[in-house]
Amino acid sequence: MAGYVGVWWLQPNQDYTITSGYNWLSPPMVKVNWDHFVWVKEALPKHSFIGWLVMHERLLTRDRLKKMGIILDDTCILCDAAPESHSHLFFNCMFSQRFLHLLSQRLGCHLPRQSWIAWWLSMKSQSQSLRNSIAAHLLALIYSIWWCRNKCRIEGYLLRPDIVVASLLQGRLLTSV
Repeated sequence: MAGYVGVWWLQPNQDYTITSGYNWLSPPMVKVNWDHFVWVKEALPKHSFIGWLVMHERLLTRDRLKKMGIILDDTCILCDAAPESHSHLFFNCMFSQRFLHLLSQRLGCHLPRQSWIAWWLSMKSQSQSLRNSIAAHLLALIYSIWWCRNKCRIEGYLLRPDIVVASLLQGRLLTSV
């Protein structure tokens, strides 16, 4: 039986190895189909990191903060129409929908409204450079939505989506809150 015995990790009928100890301690890695969407060289690392957190639903959205007992009201501060969750904030919020619409218009392509990953995977026939460019723009959009949400929460005002999208396309970066 595999496991920890005394000071050693053992496999049946095998000697201890560092690899066997590491494998025993580590959970199996789950293969994801979105890693090439998030980790593209054209994207800024902070955009990719926020995108990675969104894919894992690890950002501290208001619904999560309410579950932790940190806040009482989980209403989206961008639209004031629904509880703020990852799916609401990045797909269903009217504010985020406006961002996506403006970016779609400016890039001259139809961007998804529900599943960026399914859409990105469906673009397999497109060139890698086009896919990476669009992924980088979507990651910048994700970052911008999160940045605007935090700016509104901390400073109490909301930036216009058309100004933010224009800044993204001109290469001007938003600063962290």
